[in-house]
Order: sequence, then C-alpha cells, then structure tokens
Amino acid sequence: MSGTIEEESAQEDGDYHVRLRLDPGQTCSGQPCLNGRNLSQLEGDLLLEPVCENPVTREDAVAACQGYHNPLVLPLVGSHVAAVGPFVLDIDHGWNEIHPLESITVVPVPPSAPPVVLTVTITAAAYGYVAATTAPGASCTATARLPSGETSGASALQATVVAGQDGAVAWSYGTVSTTKSGTGTHTVTCTLNGTTASASAPFTVP
Repeated sequence: MSGTIEEESAQEDGDYHVRLRLDPGQTCSGQPCLNGRNLSQLEGDLLLEPVCENPVTREDAVAACQGYHNPLVLPLVGSHVAAVGPFVLDIDHGWNEIHPLESITVVPVPPSAPPVVLTVTITAAAYGYVAATTAPGASCTATARLPSGETSGASALQATVVAGQDGAVAWSYGTVSTTKSGTGTHTVTCTLNGTTASASAPFTVP
C-alpha cells in the first residue's frame, strides 16, 4: 500500500511506530485497512512497524533482537512511500498494522483524484437493526432515538464502522421489551476526508 508518513517514533522494544496516512481507495488483504482503533488512537492512520531498528530498552524484549539489527532505512516524515509487509491486527492495542514492515520505498505522489461526493442512504431500519450505504472507506456511527425521545445506550451502537468496497455499513443492537411503543428514528453519520454526511429513517417499536 501507499501513503504519506505522518510520524515516526522509536519504541522501547527496539521497533519503530510509523504512522502512514493512506492514499484513498486501498484495501488490505481484501478488507478495510483501518478499524475503529486506527481512527480513535492513530488519527486515521495505518501503523507500520519495522522491527529491531533502534536500541532495546525494555528488558523482556532484548532476546527478540539479540544479534540482529534491521537494515531497513526509514524515509523522512512527509515522504510519500510504498510499504510492504504482513497485514495484521495488533491484539494488545486493537488497531490494524503492517508488522513487520519488510520494505519501504519513496514513490511519486499520485495525481489528485476528483473529490468524492459523500452521501448516506439508509437501506434498512428496524428496532434492533440499521443498515446504510455510503462511500467506501467512510467511517460511520449510528444512533437510535426511541419513541420516548431518549437515545438508545446499546453497546453495539457505540461502534464506529468503516465502509468496505461496497460502501455497506450495519449495526445490530440489543432491544428492551419494556421500550415504549411508537416510532423511533435511526440516524447514520459518516465521515470521509473531512466531509460529513448523515441520513435518518424511522423505525417502529411494536
């Protein structure tokens, strides 16, 4: 994948954390490169992690780099690069990353793509479920305003969902049998490249 290096920081385990702002329109192993933790903890960047690049200062990590120094040379922050390596989920932090980074090369910046017109269309709305379509790569949240006027606090509605190549996003959330009957409203809000769009649709609580 390709993008622009936004930050490089040395880690105690001898690795580097390199934040890459991805060029638009890319997927990683056929799935979105970014998840909710990339968005909330890495400002929407993909993490690249070259190993054994700097002195190890954490005792439990010494053995992993013993007798080895990675010859990979990192380009400067601001460089536009192509990066290669396994796409994995960091279990400890919850974000997606390239680990270990196997190669990184400075490449020309691609020509600017025409701006994406961001729209959101709700395709299904029922008490306990809402689905929508939007632009691929958009980060989306959903709310459910109940007939009582209160907003559902269901845990599944706290999740940020990143639209795949088909632009689809969906949330299934827990319902409560004592919820007041009537009409509620789902609202789905999506953000992409600094642009935000939303749509609302009614649902019925029997």
